[in-house]
Amino acid sequence: MSVSVLLRLALVTLVMSSASPLYSQEADESLDSTKEAAPSAEAREDAEAKARAKVEAFGWTRSGKAKIGSNAEIDLPEGLQLTGADGAKKLLQMFGNLASGQDLAILSSNDLSWWATFQFEADGYVKDDEKDKIDADAILATKREEQDQGNRQRTAKGLNALTLTGWAVPPFYNEATKSLEYGLRVAAKGREQEGESVNYNTKILGRRGWMDVQLVCDPDQLEPSLAALRGALNGFHYLSGETYAEYRKGDKVSEYGIAALLGAGTLAVAAKTGLLAKFWKVIVVAFLAVAGVIKKVWSKITGRGNG
Repeated sequence: MSVSVLLRLALVTLVMSSASPLYSQEADESLDSTKEAAPSAEAREDAEAKARAKVEAFGWTRSGKAKIGSNAEIDLPEGLQLTGADGAKKLLQMFGNLASGQDLAILSSNDLSWWATFQFEADGYVKDDEKDKIDADAILATKREEQDQGNRQRTAKGLNALTLTGWAVPPFYNEATKSLEYGLRVAAKGREQEGESVNYNTKILGRRGWMDVQLVCDPDQLEPSLAALRGALNGFHYLSGETYAEYRKGDKVSEYGIAALLGAGTLAVAAKTGLLAKFWKVIVVAFLAVAGVIKKVWSKITGRGNG
């Protein structure tokens, strides 16, 4: 798919009604470059101006401290930006994703070449005594089953089904930061040859639950994007009284440990513990397997350089 067609896709996605399915068959056919003439320069400039205004209207913090929900904040480094819950919902919908309503914020590079969602799961203190029992194969098998269920929800809303093609980074526990990390390769089902996106997850454990941070980027840009995110997360911290180290006897303790949190085991086990509903979080993919050109597209739309 050419950059010009993708630019049109981006612009149409930005201006179309939120009530319309973003990736229905009709919408895809209407964007076929063989059926439509290229927009005029004037129309293109007008659409780009509307896109810039729409993105800016989400409301962005680009310096200093930014709150993430009610129990955390982040020190924003230069070149990154953060939008709150309302902006996160609109951005996810704009990129053709199901917005859960639980996203507290989205952190991104200024040109949106990568972005990361933040959700907090208040399910209690997660013990890390299973940190050496992580089974990557079992986790991947379970996540594929979960995505099959998530795909039914996506297709019901006119969105493309997704395929988990494998690990970009197998799951591991970071003892220093008390966080779980892993990266999944994702593609639009039936269109895997068009490219993949990477969804990289970081679950930062806290006193009363965990912050789920999900990075979306082009696989070829995983290393620099992940480096930028990790650098930003160095400035992430729970507020006083909310850190993992501040657990006190009598606090709520989660019914499941690290292995279950990552998705290991069967769906029956997940259902028994109540974790299944959380596993149904649909994976977000910018432009569904065409993230490799987002950087070029958004540099034109936003008029900003690399973040």
